Amino acid sequence: MALSLVIACHKKGNDAGDSSQVLAKIDQRVITVGDLERHIQKQPPFARARYSSPESKRQLLDHMVRFEVMAREAEKRGYHGDSGVAELRKQHMINRLVQREFDAQLKVDDVPEAEAKRYYEEHPAEFSRDEEVRISQILVKDKGRAAKVEAEARALAPADERGFRDLVAKHSEDESSKSRGGDLMFLDRRTLVHPKALVEAAFAIEEVNGVSPVVETEKGFHVLRLTQRRPALSRPFADVKREIRTRLLQEKRAKRMDEWVAEMRKQIKVEVFEDRLKEVRVAPTVGS
Repeated sequence: MALSLVIACHKKGNDAGDSSQVLAKIDQRVITVGDLERHIQKQPPFARARYSSPESKRQLLDHMVRFEVMAREAEKRGYHGDSGVAELRKQHMINRLVQREFDAQLKVDDVPEAEAKRYYEEHPAEFSRDEEVRISQILVKDKGRAAKVEAEARALAPADERGFRDLVAKHSEDESSKSRGGDLMFLDRRTLVHPKALVEAAFAIEEVNGVSPVVETEKGFHVLRLTQRRPALSRPFADVKREIRTRLLQEKRAKRMDEWVAEMRKQIKVEVFEDRLKEVRVAPTVGS
């Protein structure tokens, strides 16, 4: 609200000359009927409704007066010259410029459907995935010990996740997965991160919470537990068209802004002294 009130109150409204339109005066600052209306109109429709009563309008006016009183006192104390205030003002001006020069002129519907369809066809991996399973493992080096671990895992109740994690902590010799309770995350049939025999055994487990027979790989002997199964997914173009057009719009906006800034830099004298960057010191973070 503070930034919108700056716009509403920081200068005299266009209707300030009509005394019947003046709602409040704070020194030379004027708040008019138009100021209040403009502030209300900027709110989303659901928020505007709460200003329908005289009491809510009075409260808003009181807030605007309060804002002006505080702003006036801040000025008297010299805060208008504070570097932080200047930066905030710059940022606000940039936000307004971007909103009017770029956001208002670029709309999602301006991205041709054919362009979105081409993106969809060129990036199939973003909109589809193969069937995936998520498994946890207990890895040991001895086959006989692995058989005993398998028996302990099968003796657990199907939903006893904590019991399996306890077995991982007690038996597993794979330190990286042990710290995660044996979790190997999601994997598909084409993964090269894990041995082929392990992947095949993972997909062979039929039920979630099911346990595999002992699986032998070059790493040792694995006992696997299926924790999740995610079916293959293919999102049709109609379902993602809006999402793609929004993404392409953002790219166009960023490109147009980069080009605009580059053109502005040609018209303004800009000097950059990169060799002096070495003089910039960064304070160490806490604990470093």
